Amino acid sequence: MTKNVCLCSREKKMFVKVCGLKTEAQIDQAIDLGYNAIGVVTYPKSKRFCSPETAVRLAAYAGDRILRFVVGMTWNDVAAAASAFD
Repeated sequence: MTKNVCLCSREKKMFVKVCGLKTEAQIDQAIDLGYNAIGVVTYPKSKRFCSPETAVRLAAYAGDRILRFVVGMTWNDVAAAASAFD
């Protein structure tokens, strides 16, 4: 009887981050879908902009359930919220 043998020693898994989240419900959905990370945008000219206060609140809501990134074009865009993110 022949057995099926996997010739690859390592499986590569894709890392998936969704960015531009603005609500707790979106965070819950990202977690439910098995994403690895979320991003919150604090770049003021983005249509997905969140204020630093909102970004910090969303990071606290996500907690340690998922990796959290704050996204901006410069350090000044993210400085006020950066300490709340991974």
